[in-house]
Amino acid sequence: MTSTHSTSDTTTGGSATPTRVGSPGELIRAVPYLLGFHPDPGSLVLVGLRAGRVIVSARVDLPDLAPATVGQVLVALRRGEADSYLGIVYTTPDAATTGAATGSLPHADLITALAALAGEHGPALADALLVAGGRFWSYLCDDPACCPPQGRLVDPSTGAVEAQAVWAGIAPLPDRAALAATLDPVPAQVGPGLLAAAERDATDARTSTGGSARFARAAVRALYAAARTLAATADAGPSDAGLSDEVLSDEVVARLGVALEVIGVRDAVWLAQDAGRLDGDQLWRQLAQRLPGEYAAAPLFLAGWTAWRAGDGALANIAAERAVTVDPAYSAAQLLQTVLQEGIDPRRTPRLHR
Repeated sequence: MTSTHSTSDTTTGGSATPTRVGSPGELIRAVPYLLGFHPDPGSLVLVGLRAGRVIVSARVDLPDLAPATVGQVLVALRRGEADSYLGIVYTTPDAATTGAATGSLPHADLITALAALAGEHGPALADALLVAGGRFWSYLCDDPACCPPQGRLVDPSTGAVEAQAVWAGIAPLPDRAALAATLDPVPAQVGPGLLAAAERDATDARTSTGGSARFARAAVRALYAAARTLAATADAGPSDAGLSDEVLSDEVVARLGVALEVIGVRDAVWLAQDAGRLDGDQLWRQLAQRLPGEYAAAPLFLAGWTAWRAGDGALANIAAERAVTVDPAYSAAQLLQTVLQEGIDPRRTPRLHR
């Protein structure tokens, strides 16, 4: 993100019965599964709890961390009905051991600020942990009997969150960059010639008598058909590029990309996706990866909105940022960024309708 504030990724629980965590070590092991990736050193993770169960989590970049960003995340925890939260700072082993040896853990001033912000914006700070090199320290405990200066080892045993994820076939990615790579452009990008031909055909269809409405209906049907084709093959597993094994032809990608440039067409599939009448996740990703320039803005936005509805704030952030990068005036992506920055809970947000 090119803005001056830190990127904040908020993940909401999708289960009606959120997972219970029994110890700090179990929570630390659960974090990559909650976020979908392993947090890098230089990350702050906030985990909201209600009656000891994880209901929402968020990751924030530590460099240039703005109090307003943390305040927004704490408001999101409160909106998610968390009654307490834990702050987890990730750093390098050298920084952690040096700080522990001198009695001053790195980023201790941040924890003090978090406690103050919690009283103003959100639930109570139950504990604050520093994690590095498979060990963790508590910022709030100075009893060497339970919080030794050398830190405590993160218990490698499998907990409830991990067991559920394994059962569902979910594995966290190595880092946020690996998640972002699932939306990276692929070599088979559509060339300008095909896009120009698709634009001419679309213009001819829309300017004929009654053509605009017919074009929109045909375009929506084509998008539905492509989405069904890709969704049907997604169970076979993604390819190395993060795409469904079924790859649309360049000509089809060009036509669908041009169709999504029409706001009415984009809105029709957006509403259908939001209402659960359309499973377009694979389609939005493939179009986002293969369409060049401003043509990628609509599928990036749709991929981001789909991710936000699923509680995946990190992927939603990445998609929205890229949509605004390729088309700074794309208002739908700007709306999604506002939704993410405000920490609006997708579980409590009514579905869209005309």
